[in-house]
Amino acid sequence: MAALKKNEEEKGIKYEVQLTAAAMPSVDTVRDLFAASSKDAKPLQLGSNPIFGTCIVDLEEKPVKSGGDAESLLQDALKASPNAEEAVLLQLVVKQIKRPSSTTTDVSLSAMQLLFVKERGDYLAALHDKDAKLLPVPLFKDAVGGNSCTLVVAAVSGGDAVGETNILKNVLRLRKVKNSPSRSGNLTRFVEFTKEQERKC
Repeated sequence: MAALKKNEEEKGIKYEVQLTAAAMPSVDTVRDLFAASSKDAKPLQLGSNPIFGTCIVDLEEKPVKSGGDAESLLQDALKASPNAEEAVLLQLVVKQIKRPSSTTTDVSLSAMQLLFVKERGDYLAALHDKDAKLLPVPLFKDAVGGNSCTLVVAAVSGGDAVGETNILKNVLRLRKVKNSPSRSGNLTRFVEFTKEQERKC
């Protein structure tokens, strides 16, 4: 957030950041953790964005203006999901707007997913194995073996040796997955590619 703010002040690059948060009590249900009715599960609905891929749709978005905002919203989301069996997914979308001249505007979009699996070593295994019985596979296909930059972090306390060994074993499996190069996200190239594919049909 500090880098975005600095770029705005020094280079005039405007930015907007939106955050959504969802708990996933089952493979096909979701709870919107920022909605007033966050206790109510609803059917999971997935959508696809040509820039950043598959995402959960129909979630309340919260604007993020600072690192403090992001931390506060993260804490609110995790407090709204006290169940250790629920995975929590946060998606942060960053839009940067640059005006290199009076007649052109460059817009850059990027997204980051944060997945909290809590004490679920089996969820980490399901991510690796793309197990549709435990998780909505399309939502994570780019993160594991796809074209995203992915980081796996595990925090263990030493309180449950068996459970934490399982978590660490599955973290190691995920770390060995090789992702393909990231897409540029260049909208012009995307449009050209789409037109080329249409001509082939």
